[in-house]
Amino acid sequence: MNKRHLRRTPLAIPGKLWYTKDVKLKRIEIRGFKSIARKISLPVADGVTCIAGPNGCGKSNIIDAVRWALGEQSNRSLRAGSMSEVIFSGTQDAPPGSMAEVVMEFVRDGGYFPKTLEGFDEVSISRRLYRTGESIYSLNGVRCRLKDITDLFLDTGLNRHGYAIVEQGKVKDIIQSKPEDIRYLIEEAAEVGRFRFKRADAIKRLEATAANLERVRDLLTEVSRQRDELKSQANKARRYQSLRSEINSLTKMLWAYEILKITGKKEKLDEVLQEVQQQEESFRKQHEEYTRAMAGFEARLSAVRGNMDKIRRAMEETRSYELLAEGEIEANTNRARDISSTIEMLESRIGQMTRETAELHERGEQERSHLERLSQDIAQIEEELNSRNLHLESMEQEFGAYERDYSQKRAQLFDAIGHSRATQQRISSMETRRHEAETNARKRRADLSELGVQRASLESRYGEIEEEYDRVKSRAGSLGEKSKTLGDQMRELQSRIEATTHTLAGLEKSHAQLLAKISMLERIILAGAMPPPGDLPTNNGTRRVADALKAKSGFEETVGLSLGKSLDYLIVQDHEDILKLGRIEDGGPGYIPLRPHLNGRQTETGPQGEGVVARLKDLVEAKEGYEDVVHALSGDMWVVEDIHCALSFWKQGMRSCTFVTRDGVIIEPSGVVRTTAEMAKYAEGLKAKAEREELSLQEIALDREIASTKELLAQLRQEMQRIREDREQAESEERSLREQASSLSEKKNVASRELERISEREQSYRRDIEMWESMSEKVESDLADIQRQKQELDQQIESMQDEVKSLDEKRVAARQRLQSARESISAHTQRAGELKVTAAAARQRLQGIEEQLEGISRQISRDAGKKEELVKTLASVQDDLEKSRVRLQELQVKVQNHREALEAATPEHEELLDAMASLTRNRDECRETLTSLEKKHNEILLKIKEQEIALTMSNERFASRFSGEDLPAVAEDFSPDDARQKIESLEGRIEKMGQINFASLDAFENVQARWDDLHRQYEDIVQASARLKEVIANIEKQSVKAFTETFEQVRHHFQELFAAMFGGGKADLVLLDGNSPDSGVEILACPPFKRLKSMSLLSEGEKTLCALSFIFALFKVRPSPFCILDEVDAPLDDANVVRFNRLIRTFAGDSQFIIVTHNRHTMEMSDILYGVTFDEPGISKVVSMSLQEA
Repeated sequence: MNKRHLRRTPLAIPGKLWYTKDVKLKRIEIRGFKSIARKISLPVADGVTCIAGPNGCGKSNIIDAVRWALGEQSNRSLRAGSMSEVIFSGTQDAPPGSMAEVVMEFVRDGGYFPKTLEGFDEVSISRRLYRTGESIYSLNGVRCRLKDITDLFLDTGLNRHGYAIVEQGKVKDIIQSKPEDIRYLIEEAAEVGRFRFKRADAIKRLEATAANLERVRDLLTEVSRQRDELKSQANKARRYQSLRSEINSLTKMLWAYEILKITGKKEKLDEVLQEVQQQEESFRKQHEEYTRAMAGFEARLSAVRGNMDKIRRAMEETRSYELLAEGEIEANTNRARDISSTIEMLESRIGQMTRETAELHERGEQERSHLERLSQDIAQIEEELNSRNLHLESMEQEFGAYERDYSQKRAQLFDAIGHSRATQQRISSMETRRHEAETNARKRRADLSELGVQRASLESRYGEIEEEYDRVKSRAGSLGEKSKTLGDQMRELQSRIEATTHTLAGLEKSHAQLLAKISMLERIILAGAMPPPGDLPTNNGTRRVADALKAKSGFEETVGLSLGKSLDYLIVQDHEDILKLGRIEDGGPGYIPLRPHLNGRQTETGPQGEGVVARLKDLVEAKEGYEDVVHALSGDMWVVEDIHCALSFWKQGMRSCTFVTRDGVIIEPSGVVRTTAEMAKYAEGLKAKAEREELSLQEIALDREIASTKELLAQLRQEMQRIREDREQAESEERSLREQASSLSEKKNVASRELERISEREQSYRRDIEMWESMSEKVESDLADIQRQKQELDQQIESMQDEVKSLDEKRVAARQRLQSARESISAHTQRAGELKVTAAAARQRLQGIEEQLEGISRQISRDAGKKEELVKTLASVQDDLEKSRVRLQELQVKVQNHREALEAATPEHEELLDAMASLTRNRDECRETLTSLEKKHNEILLKIKEQEIALTMSNERFASRFSGEDLPAVAEDFSPDDARQKIESLEGRIEKMGQINFASLDAFENVQARWDDLHRQYEDIVQASARLKEVIANIEKQSVKAFTETFEQVRHHFQELFAAMFGGGKADLVLLDGNSPDSGVEILACPPFKRLKSMSLLSEGEKTLCALSFIFALFKVRPSPFCILDEVDAPLDDANVVRFNRLIRTFAGDSQFIIVTHNRHTMEMSDILYGVTFDEPGISKVVSMSLQEA
């Protein structure tokens, strides 16, 4: 097939255009979408690709996949209840898929891609949906927004309501669409979509501008009111500052006078202090002489006191032995009394147990006699029960006579019922026996449980103690390890702190070097800039051209040399600002309006080929609002590599633009070659500006790094302090825990002994429980067997009851008599069971009495043995008591001898005490005098300190109020009273001024600056609003023009195609509201030889042909990259299908066609044919066949 040449069809990306010339769909890849469970890849032919297959096999799912990948959001359009239903839902043999994915690949062959995709020979778009609801759009493998995909295919007819995708059964609906929808299709072909987006965006911006204008107007009103209020407050604050300055001057002089006065008082007190210190020294020497004399007497007194103390110690020792003997006598007396009481208690308890034994013997005899009576009653009832059983057998035989005429099953039913009731009685009896055994077992178990609680409590306590002991020991060990670890951490932190400090010093040094570089670059920038004239207003956004743009990296020199002096041009709002200067030639290098006139003569297509770098304006990034300024100055300048390239292009006839080389040589359209060496300073300025911005970013990063390093250093120091405190705390806790472990070890031993005593009692209770539980288990086993028998009987009764319908009177009467006999037997059986249970309980009670008798007998034997031991112990205690009394008399004699020796040493001790008292009085008098002098000394020191404090406070008060100022010199004629009166007068004037708002000074300046800024904003917004209105009007004008031209073309092509498809007839497109921008479009058609009044009267095939004529009329005006037609040929007969195929072939040179069809003629004319079928139930499989060579 010949290579196709497509028309340039613009595809809109926001702000950019790309064209479909030689852009084609290469491949469609689908995975997990609806019935397409496994990944399939469908190469698309350059001409026609057909998809065929039986109904319901998934052909339309391929078309849905393409529409879904292009951004379709309607579940209904995709024939799904929810978006998650497009994911393969699984079959009986295949699990459901986790996601659905569709990829579409486009290739170009010399065509234009969007600027953002330049450098790519292929473009792929993909959409992926997970069961979690996450949806991912990708463009060339990079995640993007849905808007990016829809904008890519804007004005191509491939969007949701476009003309390039026709769904199954929807082709005929096109001609019956609303007039607004038909107009939309024509607008798509007219590329009005991008105008529609621009107009909507401009309207939003205009609305935002109107809101901003209203907001700024309100702010201006409010700020004006604030400015008037703050102006008067600021004037009042300035008057206050003047008065306060005068008060401060007087206050400084007054405080200087007081400081000199305090200094004089302090010098006089220093002289008095020196005299008192001399008197203190004299009395201190006299006090020392008295002290030496007292030392001799104290030595003699100490010897006498030592002898007396020795006598007293001997007497106290003897007295302690005396008290010990008295204590032994008292203890032995009490012990003898306690032993006698214990013997009496044992005798009383032995008597009590003897009486209890007699009572138990009597109760045992009663239980035996009761048990004999119960045995007799049981025997009597069993004998009567046997008699009744014999009678029951005769009745059953009688009942059997009545049952001869009935089936065997009915007789078995009555037997089963009787047997079931008898079994139930046995179950009741055995449950009673089991209940008694369980009750006794529960009682013992409760006792055991109580012991268990005690044991558990003790074990818990023991466990807690042991756990606490282990925990304390472990904690003590871990604290030791922790203390060691903390020491290591402290050493490590110290090294980190030193390293961080060194790093911080290096960073601060780098920061200083960086600031020096930035300062140097700013001087270079300022040196190359020409200052604006002083008469030019500065409140209207005036700035230099160099400040309104930024050269792209690597092109600063080229831009600087190319624009040259124009970089110093001043940007003004309009020419009125220039006229205000007076002499323009003295004002500066030049001026340019903010909105210069652009004549539109710039060439859109410049030179192409090797050596071309870019248009100069593309190498300059203008700041917001200054794009027109940059455009006007750069003009038609194109940057090329060198002078040879520039001259080559000029010689080739490209003389509608100016060429600029990378090194700044300019070749004008006239052929003039200008060098720009004198413009080097502008190039240097732009380079310096770019380097300054880069260094500013480095400075910000370095500031952050320095801040983070300082923060890290502070954290390390805090961590060091915390670890030091933790280490001290750990060492203290370790000592405390080791003392606690010793105490816990003793408590653990006490708890262990108590547990052993409880274990002995638990063993006794368990033996009782085992006996009762064995009895209960035996009864339980028998009861289970009987219950199984009864369950079997109940099942038999249920099956037989379904067959019993009615009984006659004789059978009813016989059954009642039989039932009565059985109830009597059951009552006797129950009575016999109760008596047996009672007898068993009596036997158990009798056994308990015998066990109690045996226990009491053992206890009596133990008490008798204890009594004999206590009698022997009492005799021994009485012997010890007699010995203690003899020893007490001997000790009393020794005490009396020591007391006589102490009385003999007392006179000498009293003489020494009198002498010491006399010396003490003399020394105390000297001490009192010395104390008085010290008190006077301290008072003088206190006064001196007071003066020093007063002097310090005065100096500090002066320094705090008048920081950095020296004390003024005080004149001899200075009057502090006059100064105070004048200060009071000035303070009174200030007080009469009322409340002062000091913030009003700064606030007034801020409000004034804000008012100026808001006023400037108000003017800017008014101008922006006017420009937006002009833009909207221009967009509407262009949109109407483009639509009108396209409408006439589509109308003409529609009429031609309609006549070709129908072999004649008439068709037309009509604007309902003339040339109104919102006028709808109606389709009118009349096949040959028919006169129709309504389009609804057309047949299905005629509607299809008419709709196809309209669609291909749109394609003639604006071909889409590809077109999808889903079973559009279904309503057509063979002749019309042939016409349809010829039409497809005609357009296949401009667009790719993907057609879903069942018609063999359509399949035959395709280049690639895909067959879709179910290889596995519920899973679509695609097979392909290339028909291009065939």
